[in-house]
Amino acid sequence: MLAEHVSLLNKTIKHISLLNLYKLAGLLIGVKMEKKVLTFYYAWYGTPWGPAGKWLGWNAVGYNPDIVVGGRRQIATAEYPLDGVYDSCDEYTLRRHLRQAEFAGIDGFILSWWGFEHYSHKVLEKLLNLAPKDFITIYYETAMTLKLRDEKERLLLREFIVILKDF
Repeated sequence: MLAEHVSLLNKTIKHISLLNLYKLAGLLIGVKMEKKVLTFYYAWYGTPWGPAGKWLGWNAVGYNPDIVVGGRRQIATAEYPLDGVYDSCDEYTLRRHLRQAEFAGIDGFILSWWGFEHYSHKVLEKLLNLAPKDFITIYYETAMTLKLRDEKERLLLREFIVILKDF
């Protein structure tokens, strides 16, 4: 009988996500788990008239934002921003995005971060000063950064240490 229960429990656990196990643990000890609504925040966009002083992100993979067709710039995004192109490091833009997130019921940003030398780090520093406490979490982009840093493993370790210490 016990073996059957263990077998059933093992089969059930395989189909329960980690989040559900976390909730179940909370229920068992009488603690209600708070749900958060998070969204990815891509912090690599720059404009010639913004803090970047040049096109960043919008001009990826051969797109040219200087070309305007039908009132819209030719940009490398799946959707066109309702407010048009923007510079991710512009304080007005950051405040507007935070306000829009608040109105939309978003509890936090998962910021796409590409390392200390990348434009996204400047955005992270500004955003941490403007956003509510515990609103920002860092998603360390490794798709290209690790490929570029194969021989610089110590740099990667140093970046993690600084992130943990300072942020």
